[in-house]
Amino acid sequence: MERSVRRQPDGMIMKKNILEAAEQLVGEKGLAGLSIRTLAGRIGYSPAIIYHYYKDREDLVRHLLEQGFRRIGEAVARAAEEPSAIKRLPALMDAYIRAALQYPDLYLAAHTSRDAGSRQFTAVLDPAAAEKPAMRILIATLREIDRGRRSPEEILRITQLMVSAAVGLTIRLIQEPDIPEEHREQLMEDFCRSLPLWAKDAEVL
Repeated sequence: MERSVRRQPDGMIMKKNILEAAEQLVGEKGLAGLSIRTLAGRIGYSPAIIYHYYKDREDLVRHLLEQGFRRIGEAVARAAEEPSAIKRLPALMDAYIRAALQYPDLYLAAHTSRDAGSRQFTAVLDPAAAEKPAMRILIATLREIDRGRRSPEEILRITQLMVSAAVGLTIRLIQEPDIPEEHREQLMEDFCRSLPLWAKDAEVL
């Protein structure tokens, strides 16, 4: 029992080191450039060590994306604590965009990949995406603002449009890093402040 307790932190540190190196590699080469052999050479471990913690490349990618999108989801969940739905809606999107910008390489690689494993985390238009925690929070907020005027299907479509727009803005901010900071902030603010209009004004939609 004592030996197991002593070894556990070493394993956790090893997995953390592997994921950090994988994230850096994805930033340089994209998801397509991530391989177990290349990663092993990068961090000075044998491929066998990586396979000890991750059964294959797909498992490694899944853990990498899971970690990154969990952080984004946690930021959205914190923003959901705002009691006013009208204020909560822009806060949710602001939190999403700012959290995604903390992991630009991983976010961009995930959203530009056609890999089925990536779509598990990035899908928006698939109706099944409505079950994602962050999507559920956004849908619930829109329902609260809408007060029963629209059908669940309409609310879902509005949510998908909002998230798709947020993803597009986030990608542009990542791909155009030389935009002045003041302009970047104004773009995010204007976008987020416009969202309650999407939810309240049927003519806008």
